[in-house]
Amino acid sequence: MKTAKNVALLDYGLLALTATLIGIGFIMIFSSSYQQAVMRFELSPTYFAQRQLQWIVAGTVAMLACALLNYRLLERYATPLLSIILILLVAVLLFGEEIYGAKRTLAGGSIQPGEAAKLVMIIYASAWLTSKGEKIKLISYGLLPFSVVLGIVAGLIVLEPNLSTALLVTATAMTMFFIAGATPRQVAVCVGVFLLTCGLLFTRYPHARDRIEQMISAGGDPSQATNQQVQQFGNAFKNGGLLGRGLGNGDLKTNMPLPWTDGIVSVIGEEFGLPGTLFVIALYLGLAFRGLRIASQAGDGFGFLLAFGITIWLVYQAIVHVAAATGLGPLTGVTLPFVSYGGSSLVINMAAIGMLMSVAHSTGRSQTNGVPVNARFDFWRGYGRPRLS
Repeated sequence: MKTAKNVALLDYGLLALTATLIGIGFIMIFSSSYQQAVMRFELSPTYFAQRQLQWIVAGTVAMLACALLNYRLLERYATPLLSIILILLVAVLLFGEEIYGAKRTLAGGSIQPGEAAKLVMIIYASAWLTSKGEKIKLISYGLLPFSVVLGIVAGLIVLEPNLSTALLVTATAMTMFFIAGATPRQVAVCVGVFLLTCGLLFTRYPHARDRIEQMISAGGDPSQATNQQVQQFGNAFKNGGLLGRGLGNGDLKTNMPLPWTDGIVSVIGEEFGLPGTLFVIALYLGLAFRGLRIASQAGDGFGFLLAFGITIWLVYQAIVHVAAATGLGPLTGVTLPFVSYGGSSLVINMAAIGMLMSVAHSTGRSQTNGVPVNARFDFWRGYGRPRLS
């Protein structure tokens, strides 16, 4: 029988999946950036790879710190964390540097509050939903106040504008609200308001409407899209063929805008073909399985929702990125978690993995000490779907 002393601090399966994705990302960032770094930006060919390595080190520190931290402390400080994020989101609108027509960063591009908002909103939603319990079924205690908080966070992100991040935050929070025990009527209202809001945003931001129209006109074939960037993504997959052209031998990345961020999966497709692309997708499926397993075995409701929220957020973001590159979704600029170039994104993602490890470690200690696991998937008799026990 295990004892509390031999429970591993790190979840080695989760660590292996994350490290593999980061390793693939580092290699592909160098492969996709070294030529443009010299020719377009007049920098060292290893410039982007070196910066990514610095963020990997910073992210590793963040991951280990969060793994060592008792995740239950996050429940206590959920409201202060949300307050800090709201202040940063307002600050980026007032003082942020405008890049490509949007204000999304502070401190010369080093801080991107929208990325941190994804994780902080998950922490706050987990704490809030846990505290309400069965009361979330009531409109005045559940749907209404939850929608107000979510609307404020998502609204500030929309004003940057950063529609893709706002939609990710909203979709993740709504899924958590559903799995925590919201009634079907509340879910229907949420979906209706969500679709109505998307429609209003498309009229307010023509570029978003244009991207939807481009996706529809492409008919699932990115090489036939009217958007040149999406065309290049599709041509990169076609150029790679079944087995790819080999590492560093991709041709289209030299003319592709920012292939180390938005187009990283298309570079993988060109250089490693279908097997390489499917391998990356399989890693995310493994991450989803491991994360949901940690959630289902969590020792309390907050740990369950925290692990569940983090897992579906990372999976949703990977789906959005791959869909945009393959013409199955609109072009968004959303990074591929752990793989795309980006400091704020990588550090926040690795911190989230550390929190997952903290939940897993705490679960292991609870089980070895004979404490029953009370956050699990049960099937709600009335609705035939999983809910928080």
